[in-house]
Amino acid sequence: MEQGTQTDDRASVSPSVLYDDANLKLSIKPSANQEISLNAFQSNDQQSRNFIFSDNSTFFKADEANSENRGIGGNWRYQEGNWQHHFNLGYNELNRYSASASGLEPNKNGKGGKEESDTEENHLQEIMANWSSEWKTGKLTHQLGIGANVDEVSYSYINNKTLGNVKIDSINYDSEVTILHAFIQEKIQLTEKLHARVGVRVNQENIQNQLYFQPRWGISYTISEKLNLFYSGGIYNQFMSRIRKIDTDGNSDLVWLLPDSAGVGILESQHHVLGLCYESNGLSINIEPYYKTTSGKVNLYAELSGGKEKTIRYSTRSGESEHYGFDALIHYKQGVFTHMLAYSLSKSTEQFEVFNNSESYPAFDDQRHRVRWTEMARYKSWILSTNLIYRSGSPYLIKRSNEAGITQEFGRLPFFAQADLSLVKRFKSKLFTISSGISLLNILNRKMYWKLTISIFLTIRALIPYAPTSPP
Repeated sequence: MEQGTQTDDRASVSPSVLYDDANLKLSIKPSANQEISLNAFQSNDQQSRNFIFSDNSTFFKADEANSENRGIGGNWRYQEGNWQHHFNLGYNELNRYSASASGLEPNKNGKGGKEESDTEENHLQEIMANWSSEWKTGKLTHQLGIGANVDEVSYSYINNKTLGNVKIDSINYDSEVTILHAFIQEKIQLTEKLHARVGVRVNQENIQNQLYFQPRWGISYTISEKLNLFYSGGIYNQFMSRIRKIDTDGNSDLVWLLPDSAGVGILESQHHVLGLCYESNGLSINIEPYYKTTSGKVNLYAELSGGKEKTIRYSTRSGESEHYGFDALIHYKQGVFTHMLAYSLSKSTEQFEVFNNSESYPAFDDQRHRVRWTEMARYKSWILSTNLIYRSGSPYLIKRSNEAGITQEFGRLPFFAQADLSLVKRFKSKLFTISSGISLLNILNRKMYWKLTISIFLTIRALIPYAPTSPP
């Protein structure tokens, strides 16, 4: 339950957030060197906001967003000597629906009512299958694999408007892509302390039937028993991505997208990560500076057309992004207690054609500082944990009108902080493990409003041994 929060236009907001998740895992061991596992999950999220204005106001505004995600998968791991195989098969489906409405209520005579509403539907389906294998010979470890993904994405956006004379186009697309992939990689022990990794991944999509070669490499050096230094890099292609749809007021929403017939929407990233790892007596410290660039990005931008009849059209614009920073993690296990502290310092910029005069700007997901502090205590079958999360504010777009026209600026939202508390109890038997518990989310809201969310979760893991029967 959450108290209403006051906004600048003297309207209170009454939000509601409901979610539930279910996970099930079944494991079977036909023999000592085999394990088969089946996984199924389903989650539902419902969010809504009602804006309550003063009693004499005729304004109204409300929005909601509902999403459902479900999937099923199977894994088979098999080992024979130094040779290991892994087969994986899965299906995933995501459905998201959102709607918003705002305007003026009609007067006592039933006249003067005006309304604008938006509805969005985004559906995603994915079927995937892959096989990978690994075996070791001397100072070499060989890895290879093949697989396929079949992805389907559909998206529709409809705007209904009775206010003003500007028309807004709807958006409707439905696409499907089949992606084949194969990889080979060699891990090489150059010396006792120096190890290298080199490989390549190849993808083929059925849109343009092109091959995408993605080399990967890495090297690590053991400075001492406690200290290890490593570097890794590579090129990565991504064919399904989540892009932003930005309206004329600067509001944005995330939608799933597949490349079009011309291949627009295929991402290519270059990653470089340098790491230092320290481990000693239950203490581990990891520090990883990184640098990443991504090209081939697309976003949907609302643009007002000229002429006598004004129309807002959504156009696809191409762009690129740059990300750099470092991640640090401290993990310390002390008896029944586990302490974890993670910190990230990062900067992300984007650049899209036409938008912001084609100049770079802070990416919408750019957050300079992120901190996560976790404390956990295990006693017999009980687990008590606390989480403290802090994130600095994300950028948002501000559109201003002046004599020269409309200008675009970027502001920063306030920081976000949240504290959570959870208690879990595990029940174990010979075949089953059941976990249940309770979570309190956002127990210390920084505006001193009391927010309480209680979630009860249940996880079941079954392990069924297999004993083959003797032949008759």
